[in-house]
Amino acid sequence: MTAFLESGSVPTVGSQFMKWIRISEPIGRGFNLKRKIYHMAGLLVPVMLYGDVFRFLADDPFITRKVLIGLLIAANIALIVMETLRMKHRGFRDLFYRLFGSLMKESERDRIHGTVAYMISNLVLVLFFSDEVVVLSLTFLVLADPLAAFVGIYYGRLRFWNGKSVEGMLAFVAGSFLSGIVFYLIQDALNRGNLPFVLESGSIGVALAILGFAAVVAALAEFFSFTALNGVVDDNLIVPLAAAAAFVIAALSLGFLPATVFFDLNWML
Repeated sequence: MTAFLESGSVPTVGSQFMKWIRISEPIGRGFNLKRKIYHMAGLLVPVMLYGDVFRFLADDPFITRKVLIGLLIAANIALIVMETLRMKHRGFRDLFYRLFGSLMKESERDRIHGTVAYMISNLVLVLFFSDEVVVLSLTFLVLADPLAAFVGIYYGRLRFWNGKSVEGMLAFVAGSFLSGIVFYLIQDALNRGNLPFVLESGSIGVALAILGFAAVVAALAEFFSFTALNGVVDDNLIVPLAAAAAFVIAALSLGFLPATVFFDLNWML
């Protein structure tokens, strides 16, 4: 999920300053709406986790997380097998492109599809982090990324050396922050206890400060994201894990207990 812009070279204007930031007209094309709608399905795991949708299966407070971990492991294995077939078997590759080609970036035709990296990030987050961190970290990517891409493509004029725009980056921060506020409101409406990351002696300002910090870190992670291991590592993995790390660093630095941000693994013992 590339957040801001995928573009080639842009005309430069002016001075030495323009060596790393340039002014250009917005591209105005290249926003793949089908792909972005497909990305919205990435909200499925955090919604299922937060909604505890599998609680009917057993009298076990961790049943939903256990089921999701099993499903995510199975999904990762299935995706890796599918991607291996796509790379090695021409007939399967042709069928795959007919069915899903419109959802792919051109660069993904020669490497592993970004869905694999996203599913790996889901598995890591569900294994090790609290419900709130999982929801917020994945929401940052799923919702802020399309917003940043749209703004960068249609309104981005100040563009960095890598083609990503200042406007897109700011849109990513704003989208992440606003999605976090919506989550806080949902948390309060569902009477799920105190807002995440608020000390008993603290205030809503503490929660907003942590949220803002994590949103900025996630945007920087998107800006400097890269692709490695033939696509196993890309922004779909880097951004959610960077956001989770930001929540951990901020919360622990302010004196929160580890249980605020980490999931207790004792149930596995």
